[in-house]
Amino acid sequence: MAENKMNINLNGEQREYDTSAFSEACTQKVAQLQFADNTILPILSEIMRLVRLGRAVDSNELESLLPKEYTVNTDENAVESDQKKETEENSSKDSK
Repeated sequence: MAENKMNINLNGEQREYDTSAFSEACTQKVAQLQFADNTILPILSEIMRLVRLGRAVDSNELESLLPKEYTVNTDENAVESDQKKETEENSSKDSK
């Protein structure tokens, strides 16, 4: 009688089992894991890719809608945007 072999990754190990020794519960659990690996995980990966893409698009749109003047906050101190500094410099030149 030929043995049916199956490789299963568990706890970081690649294990080989004789499937003819599997109980019905074990066979069902293997099928559930295969379904998750082969069907659910690829769908979730695609969803995550689409969410990241949508967020990138939304971020670009938001950037175009925000005012051009802003302050960049860092842990040490706040740094003003170059455009804001230029606006202030032009204002002080105009007042002289």
